[in-house]
Amino acid sequence: MKLNKFTVLKFLALTASVASFVSIASYQTSVDEDGCWDALTPRGDDCIQMSNARWSEHSEGKLIVTYTNICNERIYFTYRIPSETSSDAGGADGLRGGQSKNKYSYNATGQYGYSAVGSVKESKDWVCNSKYSG
Repeated sequence: MKLNKFTVLKFLALTASVASFVSIASYQTSVDEDGCWDALTPRGDDCIQMSNARWSEHSEGKLIVTYTNICNERIYFTYRIPSETSSDAGGADGLRGGQSKNKYSYNATGQYGYSAVGSVKESKDWVCNSKYSG
């Protein structure tokens, strides 16, 4: 079978719609009454991904880490980017589906960590975080 541009585009569109349906089905089966969910893809991968980590070209010792939500639904994530002066450097934020955000720390050690939980309602972020953090 010879592939032309139209055939390839049809295949890509079909693949994307199936993947989107599977992702939504996984979310719908794990969301609870508070809007909390496991923040996992249908294959069990984390929705939160560290998509880039780099040292700033303009500020020595500044580590910039980019976090991306690869799922369709909103997640709430906590992150840690320790610095030489504080091991607790970090915070928390929300990411809509497909969204990325940069987080940074000055005098960074080069280490970083993160975790996420699905949280559809911003007002329930801390509730969801406590449900899934143990």
